[in-house]
Amino acid sequence: MINAAPLAQARPHTFQVGTTRWNDPFEWLRGDTRVQRTLLKAEASAAADTLRGLHPIANALLRLATPNVLAGEFGPATRVRDAWLLPVLTPGARHPHLVKIDVADSPIAPNAPQVLTNTVPHRILLDLDAELRGRNSAVGGVTLAPTGDLLAWSEDPSGSERFDVHVKDLSTGCELTVLHGMGPQAEFTCDGRQILTVALDPLNRPYRVERHDPRLLGCRATVLEELDPTRRLRLRTTRSGQFQLIESNARTHNRMWALRGDADLIPLDFLPHGTHATVEHAHSRKHDWWAVLLRDDDRPNGELLLYPCDDPTRPLVIASHRKDITVAPPLVTEGRLIVSTVGPRTEIAMVDLNSDDLKTTCLAYCDGVLSLGAAPSWEADHVTVALPSYTRSPLKVELSLNPRTSGPVHLRADDLGPYREEHLTVPAAGVGIPLTVVRRRDCTAPGPLLLTAYGSYGTSRTTHHDPLLTALIDHGMTYAVAHVRGGGEKGRAWHDGGRVLNKPNTLADLFSCLNHLEECGIAAPGNVALIGGSAGGTLMAAALNQAPERFCAAVLETPFVDVLASMINPDLPLTASDRSEWGDPLTSEAVLACIRSYSPYENLTAQTYPPVLVTVRTHDTRVPPVQALKYAQRFRRDCSGGPVILLPEAGGHTGGASLHDSLQAHALQLAWISVHLGLDLQQTPSESTISL
Repeated sequence: MINAAPLAQARPHTFQVGTTRWNDPFEWLRGDTRVQRTLLKAEASAAADTLRGLHPIANALLRLATPNVLAGEFGPATRVRDAWLLPVLTPGARHPHLVKIDVADSPIAPNAPQVLTNTVPHRILLDLDAELRGRNSAVGGVTLAPTGDLLAWSEDPSGSERFDVHVKDLSTGCELTVLHGMGPQAEFTCDGRQILTVALDPLNRPYRVERHDPRLLGCRATVLEELDPTRRLRLRTTRSGQFQLIESNARTHNRMWALRGDADLIPLDFLPHGTHATVEHAHSRKHDWWAVLLRDDDRPNGELLLYPCDDPTRPLVIASHRKDITVAPPLVTEGRLIVSTVGPRTEIAMVDLNSDDLKTTCLAYCDGVLSLGAAPSWEADHVTVALPSYTRSPLKVELSLNPRTSGPVHLRADDLGPYREEHLTVPAAGVGIPLTVVRRRDCTAPGPLLLTAYGSYGTSRTTHHDPLLTALIDHGMTYAVAHVRGGGEKGRAWHDGGRVLNKPNTLADLFSCLNHLEECGIAAPGNVALIGGSAGGTLMAAALNQAPERFCAAVLETPFVDVLASMINPDLPLTASDRSEWGDPLTSEAVLACIRSYSPYENLTAQTYPPVLVTVRTHDTRVPPVQALKYAQRFRRDCSGGPVILLPEAGGHTGGASLHDSLQAHALQLAWISVHLGLDLQQTPSESTISL
């Protein structure tokens, strides 16, 4: 017997803001957690029956992707004093080991294969599989004390994004303390004797930095508390290892403090008011500097300055603001400042902090996308840059910080084999919308298309290799990323062009890109699927409402579909901070009307929709599952076509309880998309580099 999708009763619920009144027939679900649990259980049973036939395809994709994804998920070796720290994933493990290698045994930064083949002496500091004892937990981060005797790691046991921070004594192997209800960040003080964490309030807002002595149970002190509900605290250690930086962050501006050991907080009050600053500590043989990247209304693309620590009133401009150039956050090593700028081409330059004139040398440039990675250590004489791709692992190149060549290195991507990645510009509404198109070289006729976008919070969609997507591309699918307004691809003005009253521009840009793809003969009309998560899910669901006939399927991942009811509810976790992105409908009639015009839940109407797969995570505190429950119920009541499938998963907003669970969910989504796009994944195309 196949379980049917559940149907909830519609009940009148009137909202009123000013003179505007509207009825929400499923808002009552928000206040009844018992009914929510019952509905989610029924949705899970119905989804399991509907999707059961896709598991062979999903499992094939998963077997293909797991080794590639897991191998690249964890970063390179980093140096802490006289040792290398390296995450190593052993066959069959769900989480990596943290391995320590003495620099004397490996003068050059080691890699995982060396360790796995036991060619380098090493010590396992942390076996996460053993520590988790079979729990399906997400790991937030791992950090080693500068003294090398203490280790901290954070665990989210439920997916609620409330972490337990564990502190371990490496000399005895004993756990010293567990700190509950924290954010994922944990940093040891510069002397290694204490640990700093960020506590969460009842709405999961990081609001208080605490100092703990892990050897004295219950010994904690408040370092800084942020009472403004629109601000969130962040904590990190400078690359020099001499300071912890505390950031009180709003969406478009921030405030910062520095902390050095047991000393008092140092307010960085020389930073201009109303700016968003990214700060690092830099020093040379002669000077100490604060390296600061500033963004504000006058400098939306960023301006990089050096503030002398002993006299921050006299900053030096290293990279001035330009309309056609975006300045990336700098990388600092001993005596050097590495600067990355993105424009018509990407350039990597080095500032010699030991020279009297702060000499700048261009190290490399690239005509395409280039990402600057971290140096393996503070003392490193090289940095790693990567040429990313959607269809292969990033091509990594080491750049010497002691260049002996006569000029910069021209970095070029290697041959992409049977694939091509095109970076187009779609003219629309007086702006050029960046559009990335990925497909096989032998795809010349219009074919199936998977279209995605995000377009919120000034977040850029970066190039990322996904072996699962590559498998679908191998079978004739085109993958397109629309870099719509609201994102950060073209600086702050691009973000401003898609937020608050300009939010409808994201939807207009998406359709401009779709029109272009169809007119150019890349996409076959009607054979287009959508995929988007969180705020990207808002955009995709809004696109379905506007023109459902143009799509054959859609995947909405933890989608923010109930925008209006969320933004008028001050008790939800992100309402206060998110009003800078979506606006405040309680104080602005224009914002209220704007949100009502695109909010996906409010705009479900009696149209014929394509099949829609909606995923929710049971412990999501950012976008609670009740939003998708309301959406699914209204869809089934008011709309035809579909169906809408609601798939509950374990975990929180950012992913499943473990990386493996997240991969499984992703594989199932793509298997579902492949069916609706008409891809036969049981057949391997000729000349394919991937076989299932």
